[in-house]
Amino acid sequence: CLVVPGTSFLHAYAGTRYLIEGLVERGVRVEVMVRCETQYAAQYRSLPWQVRVSPYNKSGNALLRKISGLHFKLKVGLRALLSSNLLVTESTFLQIAARVKKLKPGLHLVHYCQELQLLEDYPDSNYAQIYNRYARVPDLVIDVEPNRAAVRQQKVGLSHDPLVLLNTIPVTSV
Repeated sequence: CLVVPGTSFLHAYAGTRYLIEGLVERGVRVEVMVRCETQYAAQYRSLPWQVRVSPYNKSGNALLRKISGLHFKLKVGLRALLSSNLLVTESTFLQIAARVKKLKPGLHLVHYCQELQLLEDYPDSNYAQIYNRYARVPDLVIDVEPNRAAVRQQKVGLSHDPLVLLNTIPVTSV
C-alpha cells in the first residue's frame, strides 16, 4: 500500500503513524512517501517501514523549494500509477490521487481525513477547494471522529459512510 501523508506526520498528526503501524501489524506491506524539512529526514528514514523521504530546506531558496515540491508530486503520481492501493492523508495529494484513479480505475483509493475543511467554512483555502472537488472520488474515507464523519458525509455527499478511526488513544488507556 502506498501511503502519502499530507503533512510531516511525526511532528503533526500521530493518527497517521497509528494507522501505518496498524496496517503493518495486519501484514500489509507499506511504502511511505513523505516530504519533510531536511532536519527531520533522518527520523523518517529510521522508521521500520519503507520510507521514501524527499527533504527540503525551509529557509532555502523559495523557487528551489517550489520546484522540489512539484518534483515530489510528480514522483507521487508516477508511483501511484504502479500501486494497487493508495492511502492519502488530508487534501494535499487528493487531487493527484483522483487523477491517478481516473487513469487507473482499479486503484483502491483511501482518504484519511484528519481535518474537515469545507468550502463554506474556508472559501479562500486551496485545500478546501481541492477537497470539495475530489472528496467523492476515494473508495473509502476514514475520519477521526464520529460526529465529524456524519457532517462530512452529509455536507460533501459521500455515497458511503466514512469509517471512523480515532487518531488519539482514549484517556482511560493512560
